[in-house]
Amino acid sequence: MAMQSCPRCGTPARAGAKFCGNCRAPLTPAPSGAMCPKCGQPVRAGAKFCSACRHPLTPSMPTLPSRQPAPVADATQAGTINWSYLARHGLIAGTLLLCMLLSLSGVGVYDVTHPAPTATPLVVMTPAPGTPLPPISTTPEVIVRIDSIGRFGLSTTAGKKLTFDAAGETNNTRVQVDGSNAIFGAGDGSFTTRPQMRGTGMIATWSYRGIETQQQVTLTAGATTRRTDTMRIEYALTNRDARAHQVALRVMLDTLIGGDDGVPFLIAGESAITTRAKDLRGASVPDYIQALEYPNVASPGTVVNLTMRGGDATPPDRLVLAYWPGDNAEWEYLPRVGGVGAGWGGDSSAGLYYDPKPLAPNETRTLIFYYGLGGVAASGKLGLTVPLEVMETETFTVILIVMQPQANQRVTLTLPSAIAFDASETATKNVTPTPGASFTQVSWKLRAKIPTNAATISARLDPEGDTATQTINIQPCGITRPCSRAP
Repeated sequence: MAMQSCPRCGTPARAGAKFCGNCRAPLTPAPSGAMCPKCGQPVRAGAKFCSACRHPLTPSMPTLPSRQPAPVADATQAGTINWSYLARHGLIAGTLLLCMLLSLSGVGVYDVTHPAPTATPLVVMTPAPGTPLPPISTTPEVIVRIDSIGRFGLSTTAGKKLTFDAAGETNNTRVQVDGSNAIFGAGDGSFTTRPQMRGTGMIATWSYRGIETQQQVTLTAGATTRRTDTMRIEYALTNRDARAHQVALRVMLDTLIGGDDGVPFLIAGESAITTRAKDLRGASVPDYIQALEYPNVASPGTVVNLTMRGGDATPPDRLVLAYWPGDNAEWEYLPRVGGVGAGWGGDSSAGLYYDPKPLAPNETRTLIFYYGLGGVAASGKLGLTVPLEVMETETFTVILIVMQPQANQRVTLTLPSAIAFDASETATKNVTPTPGASFTQVSWKLRAKIPTNAATISARLDPEGDTATQTINIQPCGITRPCSRAP
């Protein structure tokens, strides 16, 4: 028998090995059926990309029996022509060809929305100090797509992908019950509600070991853009069994901006950009992480935000930023992809972990986070990222991006009376350059004190004197959710 080689690094592997001894990539014996034409590794039926080498899988390659999506009311299925959409866009021939290709590949894809193409938001417009923000734009600027088992992906209406696969084929969500786990939508459980349209969003409900998990993906306004450009992802886990269970959830997103699969992250609360694997837990999990397509605040290209705190978001117990672990990655994948500190080699991912908690019969646990476009208020060498709407008494994080940072620089944040620094913060901080990077970050934790529709935050870089400002709204608490007064 020919010696097997690692599909990722090419290192020869010993007979029967499950993982590469060099790079720790999985080595799976090939079953009878589909194999990647580039690296020879087995591929999941209906997959559009090889999970080992990311090679695109053409419709003509031999495959195992493909997943067949169940009929979905009001959804636009692969191989079905939505004539009103085609008439608006004038792309009849192109869309027919795309549908034929998708039909051949056996992949079911559903569009959550069909908005007209608009410009991708690059830099947030900053009103004059004291001037209220403009109203939220309700025109969708992103498209959510899902496959037949409910994996979801995101792209802009102009066609730029914000997840590696537009339909989420390389993401996965796992539900854990009493220590055992399975991929949401997989054969280990069963659908009670198959992926389907609901208003401008989608819904799917899947049961596993007595736990019913409802996944909802809807479009909403981005926290830093006030445009309809963000997914609100909600999981409601309900115990339908007669006894209590320990229930947990893990979501892995295969992050991407356009053609860049390994952009560095800006982590709210840290002093430099992140290009290596991190395992953040508890209070170390940030409010949000951000990525820029291009390292230039004046022209950042597409900005992506993953928001985990603020509003109705549920902070995860753990956040893992690491090399992409594969579309069917196991629950605990970080050790296999190199562990903390390993580089992600141009292929990054984000994993959100919600720890096991007891769930009594008929009790529901709801988990929410956001993923979509972000915005930067730019001026000179500075780019300011601020949630544009917060609640009275709420704490939030501001990130300041500094281009071409120097060790002798410092930045100062100036606040209006409606906002205060967190007790642990100082107004002025030193700039910490990141070796080999053209920009770095400084961040502050702030607290909203009183309601206002025009609170202006200003940042200044010295000794150069560059400044950047942004205005935010502070909504009164006690209406949509209770106040949590700071001491």
